[in-house]
Amino acid sequence: MSRGHFGSSRCNNRNLLSLTLCFAAVVAAWVSGALADDVGLRIRFGLNDEQPTPWNGKVEVSSGRVTHIGGWRFSKDDEVNGTTGWTASTHPLAQQGRGNNKNKAQAGAKKRAAQQSQPMADNGVVISMTDVTDTFKVSIQTE
Repeated sequence: MSRGHFGSSRCNNRNLLSLTLCFAAVVAAWVSGALADDVGLRIRFGLNDEQPTPWNGKVEVSSGRVTHIGGWRFSKDDEVNGTTGWTASTHPLAQQGRGNNKNKAQAGAKKRAAQQSQPMADNGVVISMTDVTDTFKVSIQTE
């Protein structure tokens, strides 16, 4: 069976899906009245951390203003400081216990405590900005 000029039907279905999603996004933005000067940004910290690391930070925009900072995967000790910054650290990934055997659970806890490195949980912030221009710049400073 010949593929024809446009390639396989799988590629055509992908192109149609992409075009449909693009069209739906444009219509949704038009209907909701979304403005081009409203921008959101998610920043992830600690993707390669091997031990708990502080990622305290501040944000500034060259034009416009920060309207909201939200914590992403924050733990109980992490916090947002208004619309100017945050205090956050990566932390060991929570280990999921399996079963209800108390002796095995205690042995597993001792084994994990003895290991040199545990997997770290990344986290981050979601920053919402408004009144930005086409040439605005975001400055992020971490400690």
